[in-house]
Amino acid sequence: MKKSNILEYVIAFLFTFAGGFCDAYTLIYRMGLFANMQTGNLVKFCISLADGSFEPIYFLPFICFLLGCLIAILVNKKKSHNIILLIVMLALTIGCIFMPSTDTWNVACVCLLSVTGAIQFEAFHQCAKTTYTSTMCTNNMRLLMKSTVEFASDTKNKRVFFFLGIILSFSLGAVISALIGKAINIYSISIVSGIYLIILILLIIVINCEKSAIKKS
Repeated sequence: MKKSNILEYVIAFLFTFAGGFCDAYTLIYRMGLFANMQTGNLVKFCISLADGSFEPIYFLPFICFLLGCLIAILVNKKKSHNIILLIVMLALTIGCIFMPSTDTWNVACVCLLSVTGAIQFEAFHQCAKTTYTSTMCTNNMRLLMKSTVEFASDTKNKRVFFFLGIILSFSLGAVISALIGKAINIYSISIVSGIYLIILILLIIVINCEKSAIKKS
């Protein structure tokens, strides 16, 4: 396996770890909201409407997620778009570190992380030509079962192990978020900033490896 392909798998697992980490972080420490799983926020918002109240705290992350998708789509047209988007994601998560645990700042933090999650969801969803989801696991669970059936008939198809690793990475991210949060509380989001920085470095290495391969060919 090529060095660039190995790094792509590492990047995919790190992204998915960050996805699980962020949702657990906002759920536990930021008013029970979701950074990535906007279906949950939308359901909470609809329930509040059914109860006769309007709760914008559930609706704002949903809007910010849409905004993040739009940003990723627009930036995707530029050269080195993934580098640009990663820098934006890194900056947003660093900003969240300094937001205190008050109602207003909690919502603001979730909104920033929703933008980050949307960018991650839209721009970083392929690994070695395999499509996956790094911000939630529903589709990955479906693909795990599909690839399990494929593996049963063709053992050369190893995608089942990839999706199993993705789901485990997401789960591990959520567990680590809960554990680290017990010690450093809201500041645990700094872990995600560190992960994005590592991914940024790895992505630059992958891009350079691909450029070198093209020159040699």
